[in-house]
Amino acid sequence: MKSSIARRLIKRIATGALIFYVFSGVSSLLNYAFYPVISRFVGVDEYGEIQFLVSMFTQLAVGFVVLNILAIIIGTELKNEAEQKKALRSLNIVASSASALIVIIGAAILIIQRENLGISTNSAVVALGLSLLINVPFTIAVGKLQGNNKFVASGVVSMLGALLKLIFSVLFVMLGYGVTGALFGIFAGMTVSLIIIEIINATSSKDSKLSLLPEKLQLFSRHHFAQLVFIRNRAAVALIAITVITLLSAADSITSRVVLSSVDAGHYASVATIAKIILAATSPLMWLALPPALQHNNKLILKYVIAALGVSVIATLCFTFAPLFFTQTIVGVDPKQFVNLVPIASIGMTLCATAFIVLTATICMGYLRTISATLCLAVASYFITIAITSPTLGPLVAALVGQIIASTCIIAGLLPKLFSTKTTS
Repeated sequence: MKSSIARRLIKRIATGALIFYVFSGVSSLLNYAFYPVISRFVGVDEYGEIQFLVSMFTQLAVGFVVLNILAIIIGTELKNEAEQKKALRSLNIVASSASALIVIIGAAILIIQRENLGISTNSAVVALGLSLLINVPFTIAVGKLQGNNKFVASGVVSMLGALLKLIFSVLFVMLGYGVTGALFGIFAGMTVSLIIIEIINATSSKDSKLSLLPEKLQLFSRHHFAQLVFIRNRAAVALIAITVITLLSAADSITSRVVLSSVDAGHYASVATIAKIILAATSPLMWLALPPALQHNNKLILKYVIAALGVSVIATLCFTFAPLFFTQTIVGVDPKQFVNLVPIASIGMTLCATAFIVLTATICMGYLRTISATLCLAVASYFITIAITSPTLGPLVAALVGQIIASTCIIAGLLPKLFSTKTTS
């Protein structure tokens, strides 16, 4: 029975995958285009602030890959439409409750540390929080489309969402709303995209009702956990793992906001933006690696890991030999004294991108204990590196070195599992 479900799941995800991943690649490019486009409409200090806040959203939004995977599993394993809707609503409520808690705590920290982080207004923090909250039902809705074999629709909506975020953000910035406008533009674009997804789901459903929005107010309760018991363990480990890797990939941006002036942070933002092209370029490869990971197809996963590493190395070499061209021409911001950090920032993103693929693949494969131990080692290595190197290298460079060492720990700890033929949970 379980093997039959597994085969059905793999077939469901794999069907139409190529089309979806093409759209995923276009979506990644549109999401990245946000930075160079916005940089043309704001000053250096405002751009640095926008890059920091939007980067925080982008990095944390990548973590919603967990919800996407869980929604695919629910859409595949639960064939009864009523049961599927109940499970998706429970996932939505549990995830929204957890996200709301994270947003409240995170917003409080950002507001309290606003001056230290160079954040000009509290409204920008509120906009960031709203964008993260709306991303929960948006991600689950996309996952449901994929789970129900509607890959073309999910790809189109994802691409449309990226385009609408860019359009609304540019519009609000041009109207004079600055940093807050850029963040509210993301919220507006995702809201419109969610409405479109809900219309698609409703028109294809037998009862023509919205699939994720409850008929009456439903609060968080144990009942919703009970609906999701079959994915509980993997979801818990995945949430922690993705949170760690996304925060690790944003460590340099966070540090720059703390230790640099708003203008200097704006100049360094061009370096961080260029380096994060690597994450955007390898993101579709991560999605390609997930179906074979569910099937424990180690050889195919390794091919995607090698492909991601190859793309990242080529990008790193390009950025290293022509750093001013990429930062000034593409982003439109002069990196000033931080131009020499382009190579090390690119290496850091290369290892983060590789670690991300290896981590998500092993989550799907079910190596939960190994993942937990590896993450503990990676977090410890990061803080030890910061403590040792910060006095001599400075906090920003130390953050980049810590990023490299911690990502290497994740790759070294989990990559051997991709050479193993043993299935574990």
